[in-house]
Amino acid sequence: MLLITDLAKLPSLSEPCGLTIGSFDGVHLGHQALLKHLKSKLPTNGILVVFTFLNHPTHLFTPDRPTPLICPPLQKVKYLADYGADIVCLIPFTVEFAKTSFREFLYYLKKQLSFSHLALGTGAAFGKNKEGDEPTVRKLASQLSFKVDYIPKTVVHGVPVSSGRIRSSIIQGALHEVQECLGRHYSLMGRLRNENGFFRFPLPGICLPPDGIYPVRVKTNSTIYLARAQIVPKEQLLRLDFLEMTASLQDVEVIF
Repeated sequence: MLLITDLAKLPSLSEPCGLTIGSFDGVHLGHQALLKHLKSKLPTNGILVVFTFLNHPTHLFTPDRPTPLICPPLQKVKYLADYGADIVCLIPFTVEFAKTSFREFLYYLKKQLSFSHLALGTGAAFGKNKEGDEPTVRKLASQLSFKVDYIPKTVVHGVPVSSGRIRSSIIQGALHEVQECLGRHYSLMGRLRNENGFFRFPLPGICLPPDGIYPVRVKTNSTIYLARAQIVPKEQLLRLDFLEMTASLQDVEVIF
């Protein structure tokens, strides 16, 4: 998997290419269905490109109350690769980007990637003032000679899966529902800091469960340790108390 963090360094591709665009926060079941659909439209040598953001757009538009992320950006990149992405463009959502029209944006990506398929979620709109809605994107698709599909929302227990629904479940501590919507255990990846005998896991800007102590598994490489996690949402951190002797840990996945 190739990670691109600067749009100016986006490679020119000659291979068949499929593109999808979105925040992909959490890479939940709906996102996974979209990636699976797009992959099915490509030949075996096709390249699946995901264009996503380092930060949530609300960090720009409402900085006093930004939307917390379900998982750190590099964890999102890992999941996108796990579910089929060959190239992930992880780009900061900036004032300049917000002013870019959907037409200008797609023209540039079409020139660089020469994508044949674009897959988006139902109701998706992007570009300046969100003018790139379904009717206008479909019109542009016919002009630029690519196919566009809008994938219906995935439903769990009669309710559409969305990043907003998952955030609400995390905040309420309904981690079983979070697991059902993600299609995997809820987890957080990052780097631990050993401070004064306990392991500190800083999580700035991440949506966290309520204050409390949770039984967790801590995975590093191929080793799994049992631990208790104390979550302090107001301080945006997680403290780990291991139930067994451990080596010095750094990059880990905390699995709830």
